[in-house]
Order: sequence, then C-alpha cells, then structure tokens
Amino acid sequence: MDKNKENEQLSQESFKNKLLEQMKANKDTTNSNEEIVVVSEDVPVEDVPIFESSPNEESVIKKENEEETSQENVSDISDIRNDSNSSDDTSLKVENDSVQEQELEEKSAIPELTEPALKKKDEALKTYARRNNNSSTDEDTKELNNLSGSKDMDNESEDKNLSFGNELDDKSEKGHDETDESIKSHSRRAQKRKQKSIAGKIIATISVILLILVAVAGFLGYRFWSTSTMPLDSKSTTYKSVEIPEGSGNKLIGNILEKNGIIKSATVFQYYTKFKSSGNFKSGYYNFSPSMNLDEISDKLVEGGTEKPQEPVLGKVVIPEGYTLEQIAEAITKNANSKNKKGKTPFSKDEFIKVLTDDNFINKMKEKYPLMMESLPDKKDVKYQLEGYLFPATYDYTKNTTVESLAEDMLFTMNTNLSPYYDEIKSKSLTVNEVLSLSALVEKEGANDEDRRMIAQVFYNRLNAGMPLQSNIAILYAEGKSGQKTSLKEDAAIDTNIDSPYNLYVHTGFGPGPVANPGIAAIKAVMNPKANDYLFFVADVSTGKVYYSRTLAEHEEQVQKYVNDQIN
Repeated sequence: MDKNKENEQLSQESFKNKLLEQMKANKDTTNSNEEIVVVSEDVPVEDVPIFESSPNEESVIKKENEEETSQENVSDISDIRNDSNSSDDTSLKVENDSVQEQELEEKSAIPELTEPALKKKDEALKTYARRNNNSSTDEDTKELNNLSGSKDMDNESEDKNLSFGNELDDKSEKGHDETDESIKSHSRRAQKRKQKSIAGKIIATISVILLILVAVAGFLGYRFWSTSTMPLDSKSTTYKSVEIPEGSGNKLIGNILEKNGIIKSATVFQYYTKFKSSGNFKSGYYNFSPSMNLDEISDKLVEGGTEKPQEPVLGKVVIPEGYTLEQIAEAITKNANSKNKKGKTPFSKDEFIKVLTDDNFINKMKEKYPLMMESLPDKKDVKYQLEGYLFPATYDYTKNTTVESLAEDMLFTMNTNLSPYYDEIKSKSLTVNEVLSLSALVEKEGANDEDRRMIAQVFYNRLNAGMPLQSNIAILYAEGKSGQKTSLKEDAAIDTNIDSPYNLYVHTGFGPGPVANPGIAAIKAVMNPKANDYLFFVADVSTGKVYYSRTLAEHEEQVQKYVNDQIN
C-alpha cells in the first residue's frame, strides 16, 4: 500500500515536471504559434489536457480545424501521462483504465480537480512564474483557470468563424457594390469629360465666330471712319455758301454740313473734331467745297465766317513769304486748288503788274489805308511802289474776283497785320516803309525765328554805328535776280559796286524800299529783336548755320572758312 502511494507520488511528480517543461516550451513559441494551455480546476494535475490554439486567426481553414487540434492535444496529453507512469504498470493500470473510461464516457467533459491536485497545481504555477519572472505567467494561469470554459471557447471559435465568414460575405457584397459604384463613377466621369469636350468645342466655335465678327466690324468701322474724314468729292471745284448759326456746337455744325453735301457723316465730324480737340468754332457765312477734308473745314470754322454770304470760291492763290511783286504776279496765274498742275486762274501776270503800278489804284489805296501808306516811297526812287506791302498768304477767288480786288485783298491783309504796331513804330522813330524794308532783308537772310531776331539786331547795331547794312539780298534785287536760283560762286562774286539805290554796300540806311514782301514772323523780329553786340554775320553755305562776329577780321575768317573754302 505504501509502495502504491510512493509510486503514485512519483508518478504525479513526473507528470508535473513534464507539464512544466511543456508549458515552458509552449511559452517560448507563444509569439509564433500562439499555443494556449488550459488546465481545468476540476481535474488533477496529472489529468490536465493540453490544447493548442490556431496559430493565426487570419487563416479560415485552420480555424475550422481547431476542434480536431484540441482532440489531438488531448490524445498527446494521454500519451504523456502513460509514458510518465510506465515505471510502475501495476500501480497506474487501474487509474489509466479509469481515466480512459472517463474520457470515453464524457469525451469533452472535464472532471473537477481534487483539493490536493489544486494545491499541486498552484505550487507548479508559482514555481513556473518564479523561474520565468514574466508577466506571461498570469496569462498561462488564466488559460489554466479557463480550461473549464474550453467548450465555450470552441463555441466562440465557431462563432468567430461564422462571423468571419459573414464578414467575408459582407466584404464580398461590399466589393461587388464598390465595383458597381466604380463602374458607375467611371461612366459618369467619362460622360462629364465628353460633355466638357463638346462644350469646349462649342465655346471655341462661338469664340472664333465672335472674333471674326469683331474683326469684320472693326474693318468696316475703320473703313467708314477713314473715308468719312476724307473729302466727300476730291475732284469737285464747286463751293457752296453755308451759314453757321451763333452758338452752334460740333454736333449741329456736322448736321448742317452733311445736309448741305459738304461732308459724308455728321457723327464722324462730331467725334473727329472732339478727338482733334477742335473747338471754339465761330458763326457766320462760309464757302465750303466737297473737296475739303475735315481738317480744312475745321480750320475755316476756327478763323470765322463773314457777316454776309459770300460768293462761292472757285480757287485759291498761294503767296509764299519773301516773294517779290513779280513773283506774286506769276503766282496768281496758277490755281492752287486745281488738281492739274497746269491749271490756270482767270488772271494774268501782266494785268496784275499793270494794276499795282497804276497811279489811280495807288492813290485809292493811300486813301483807304493812310497809316500804312503815309511813308510809301516815291515812284521814281523804287522799282515798284507797292513792293513789300502785299501780305503773303492764301487767297480765295470767285467768279466775280478781279485782279484789282485780289490786289486790294493783299493790301488789306498787310494793313491788318501791321495795325498792332503802328503806335510802336512811331515811338521808335521809325516809318512803316523802314520797318517793311528791314523786315524784307531779315526774311531773306534768316532761316528761322531765332536767326531772324539776331540778324534784325545786327542790322540795328550797324545802323546805329552809321555802317551800311551790306546785304547781298538788296543787290540781287537791284540786278533783277531775286527769286532766281544762283550758284554759290555767283553769290560770292556779287557786284557790290553796282550803281543802284538798292546797293546797301554803298548807301547807308534802310534803302529806298522793301526788296520783298515779308511775312508776319520777319515783321515781329524787326519789332522785337534779340539784343546782341554783333556787327557781322555769315551763313555756312553747306549747313545754313549763321555765325556772328564783332570785328571785321573775325568776320573775314568766318567768310573764308564757311563760304570761300567750301566753294573752292
């Protein structure tokens, strides 16, 4: 009996040692295989079965075989138990038969542990915990304590398998739904891209059409604008009297001109004059022609009309500044308004000179313009008495214009321009004839306003010094070469000893009378010269630049440098 107890004790210690070794081995492989050892509290330590859980719950197939694995573990534990008791077959035979019968009868049922077995189990767990000193002991203890619930675990495993299967079904269904939704989404995106492509083509087409329309409209507008600013009929030679009422604005004037057949568009005239900042148009009667452009019409409106209607203009006579009387007589035979360069006016050169040298006409003008004509030179002292008194400008003529009326217009215009200076001329102890004589020389000698003012003062300096003016212009007039084209050699070889009152190399003073008809710029230069102390001047024959000097020696050097050397 004692021997049986001793064998039983040895058998239990051997089983306990094997159990601890297997638990340690299971512990070392927990991370890779996740083995679970469950010991039921109701079964003796030597009868505790060892269960291995599924290595990974991610595998559905292994989860389904979990129950079979548990059965195999139970068989393994039985083998271990048999091996541990093989040293004493007699003492353990009854016990093994009892256990086998219990296993066959209850299979999955787990018997309750006896009190000694519970104590041994606790001691084994404590020893294992001390050896491993790891928190995993608590987990193993929980697994042993939960051995009785292994059946629940199997059920839970089955539930999990069912749940996982359901989850797979759900995911499968969800996958199908997502696939359908992806197809639908792709179809919608394709449809949107197609719609955008169609819309883009439509927009591009509309844009091209709009650009073409804008280009066409711009071209037509530009063409209309350009043609409207040009003369309505550039070949027309007729003029029409048009009245512009007082206080008329650009719009009203444009309507009047369009109504009278002078311009093409009143609207274009309105905006064109505003764009050109043309304004302050004056009222009165005007003679306009369809051959006039908008600029010419605007200039006329700024100058002002007449109080009474005037006869339509047939043409124009242009008189440039510095022309002599004979040159003017030639100019009035040409029609400046004619498109034909050989176009002629109804006037002749001889007839014009005859009128201007007629005593009756001259006396008539003296009576009409006394301030201007009071210092008129004697007929015997000058070539033409009215030389220098004809104001250079552009003059209109009508079918009723005569040579006499045209000449009178020229005298009238000169009187108008001299009127502001009559008092000043007297205050400077000058005469109109002297002013016009000096102005004629300044007109021909100076190329610009600055030079004209400088040269006028040089002439005054020489007059004040009692020196002759020494102007080649006067000698050329005396020789009858004024206005003729001469070479530099001819100019340099001028006869300064010619016997003529116009020889200002010999005679001092202003000369007998003007040698040309000066413009307003030359008259203003004489009336307002630029102060200087020069006595000589010479112009570079190649550039026209004027050089001034105070001494004769300096002047001769400049003449040699800027005239003689270049001629040679």
